[in-house]
Amino acid sequence: MGFPAYGRGPFERAGIPTTVPLLAAFLLVCILEVVTGILLWGGHKSGGVLALVLLPVEAVFWWGFALPIPPIFALVWTILILMNWQALR
Repeated sequence: MGFPAYGRGPFERAGIPTTVPLLAAFLLVCILEVVTGILLWGGHKSGGVLALVLLPVEAVFWWGFALPIPPIFALVWTILILMNWQALR
């Protein structure tokens, strides 16, 4: 139909085609974010660590797919995690 779902972002301009492996890697990062949320919901410090470790990996996908909204959410949840770091066990 002429509208690329994940196209025309920096990945495409850099010569990286949007392929199934690339989308599968993005799905894996999203699944790890769900695991992070579950751990944080339970008050586990490992969830906070995982969230901070995943942040640069997620940022590559946000940039590559030209996703404008996730960095705003990332800033908010990073601040909230750091503000409540002592409450995590």
